[in-house]
Amino acid sequence: MLFTNASRRELYAFLPTGLHIVELGVLRGDNARHIASTCVPSKLVLVDAWGAITRADLPHLSETEYDQLRSVSQPYFGGDIGEQATHDRILETCQRNLAGLDGIEIEFVRMPTRAFLAGDTAHGPFDVAYVDADHQYEGVLSDIKGVLPLVREGGLIWLNDASLTVRGFEQRMGVLQAAVTAVKLFGLVPLLITNDVNADLVLWRPAADPQCAGLRLLRGLESADHDFFELPSDLLGSYTQRIPFGFASRMVTSVCVERAHPIDSRALLAQLAVERVARTPQKRRNVPARKIAAAQWWDATRNLLRALVR
Repeated sequence: MLFTNASRRELYAFLPTGLHIVELGVLRGDNARHIASTCVPSKLVLVDAWGAITRADLPHLSETEYDQLRSVSQPYFGGDIGEQATHDRILETCQRNLAGLDGIEIEFVRMPTRAFLAGDTAHGPFDVAYVDADHQYEGVLSDIKGVLPLVREGGLIWLNDASLTVRGFEQRMGVLQAAVTAVKLFGLVPLLITNDVNADLVLWRPAADPQCAGLRLLRGLESADHDFFELPSDLLGSYTQRIPFGFASRMVTSVCVERAHPIDSRALLAQLAVERVARTPQKRRNVPARKIAAAQWWDATRNLLRALVR
């Protein structure tokens, strides 16, 4: 798993054009606009209820917890999440944000993500699914499970707010915890996480195709002018807010290996031993390296990823 200083918008630039992308949870369309203008997909499906969030929609919350959620989320939504007028204004803003984009088929789907995923047969397959809807643990895990069949092999499930923060605790966010569960249950591979309070976490549906979205993203980051380090995926559930790169540099270790995949463990361990030496962080003026033994890193990572999907 890579730990990078690149922002999500910078990461979008590494994706190929012409992809089919779905976003679950769109709000005002700011992120959708970035996706459309940066990687220029051929089709962009935007799914959001744009509707009042009532106590009945969140049965796992107590009345007190629901009231707390309404209170702390009001500044972000620009109004009471329990009132339909708030969401009508948000949808109007979203449609304005996405207006005037030529050459991209944009479809607005106004329904809850669970209803869309439960009954959808006309959409997909998608190369990228950006999941940014219900941030409660149960909702995130449900969205990942529901969208997984719509994501082609080699595609990405991209999560937002995947870090443990004070604000996230107040809003009962469970994105990171749901991602850890999904990796264990569904055979997804954590590719990277961004060094940000509102971290983006990219999960990959493994495939051997070198032109798939996941491997294209890795190649783009490896060749770009961005800091990154490699961390074991076991640390995923411990990501708390923003980690200083000086601290991250002391945790650089072997490439992400999903133990659920049948591979030759002895050959793998021998290769990892070689790569640990090759990927020792290079220092320049006491600043973490922009790349970690770039050519050797990519050759080894590509070979290991191919081994994982055999």
